[in-house]
Amino acid sequence: DARYQYLMAFDNYMKHIKLFLLCFGLSAFGFSQATNHLSDEKMESYNRTIQQELTRFRQSLEAEDYMNDYHKQLCMEFQTDTFKIEKLLSLRLADYESTVDILEAYSYADSEYDKLLNKYYQLLKSKLSGTDKDTLMQAQRNWISFRDSERKLLSTIEKEGYSGGGT
Repeated sequence: DARYQYLMAFDNYMKHIKLFLLCFGLSAFGFSQATNHLSDEKMESYNRTIQQELTRFRQSLEAEDYMNDYHKQLCMEFQTDTFKIEKLLSLRLADYESTVDILEAYSYADSEYDKLLNKYYQLLKSKLSGTDKDTLMQAQRNWISFRDSERKLLSTIEKEGYSGGGT
């Protein structure tokens, strides 16, 4: 059942990546180019907001049913990790109007999700043995190939010949 939870967490991550790729591709079509770079003060403000909401979010997670303490810890950690990334992305997108800033926000979220992917991949890999570990590694290689192909496709359709140029 722990392997199932890891796989569910991994699947949830993949859904976030697909959403990111879709939004990344679509974001290039509708925004101005003026930048609104993230200041330290703004980041502190975002972090305060996230911490306030994270407290309430964790309380709601505590109320859920879990199979055991390990499952509870893993689920809460994963949901907290993804909550932080999504909330920061949401706050940044609400403040930004330029394509450059929006793409920067998505790029940051992508790098944070990549860190989570590696974190949970290593956790799952440490729990598996033999052919199960080989299956995980092959699935990961396949997913990386898919992700890279999807990014290439999005880059292609954003070209001036397909998008009409501009944003």
